[in-house]
Amino acid sequence: MGYGSGYNAIVPIESGFRKYRDAITKAPWLYDGNNFWTYDDPVELKFKMEYIRKRHLAGVMFWEISGDMPDGTLVKTLVRGLRGKREE
Repeated sequence: MGYGSGYNAIVPIESGFRKYRDAITKAPWLYDGNNFWTYDDPVELKFKMEYIRKRHLAGVMFWEISGDMPDGTLVKTLVRGLRGKREE
């Protein structure tokens, strides 16, 4: 049983895996025949923010921030998504 890793640890290893994406939720996962990783990425978060805005929900929460990229990729995606802005 693994302990998991943040997005900042998954991005560098993505190329060593086959990447899949759920057609409905847009959730990504990686699999190489032995190892399975699931995580949030900007594509999925953008979809989640659209869901929140369309249903007039009050906001969003996330578990913890230390796994984001140094430039804040995931948090910036959340902020833009809640504001209804396109990717820069």
